[in-house]
Amino acid sequence: MLHEKRCCLCKPVSTSAITTRIFCGPRTGTTGATYIRRIASIEVLSTHRIQTTFAASRRNEVHLLVKRLLREGTSEDEYRVNEMKTIFFEMMLNIMMRMIAGKRYYDDADDDDGSAGEFKEIVDETFRVSGATNIGDFLPMLR
Repeated sequence: MLHEKRCCLCKPVSTSAITTRIFCGPRTGTTGATYIRRIASIEVLSTHRIQTTFAASRRNEVHLLVKRLLREGTSEDEYRVNEMKTIFFEMMLNIMMRMIAGKRYYDDADDDDGSAGEFKEIVDETFRVSGATNIGDFLPMLR
């Protein structure tokens, strides 16, 4: 629909005095927002899409983890104890940061880099501030 509003002036009407309003927009139907959410959840945010998109980065991180363990295992010591909880935590953070920012933060070669140390401090402070998890957060019946 096209509506015109004419302004009455003492002078002849110029084109700038005519304002035109067009009532049109994206036609999505009565349930358009529902379909848009459905498309976003099925196509963009589906587990299959996320698995296929980031499979190479996860595979690369696991490969780097195995190389790191082999490198640390072939040191001068005959046996070496590794704290796997910390190693897996660093791997998990590397995978998350590669998905979000496209950059690894926990790297043996980047120990002298300031950004990796700063990121480690931020993560440690976040976990310290958030405190221990409460079982009632996951199982509301135990509150």
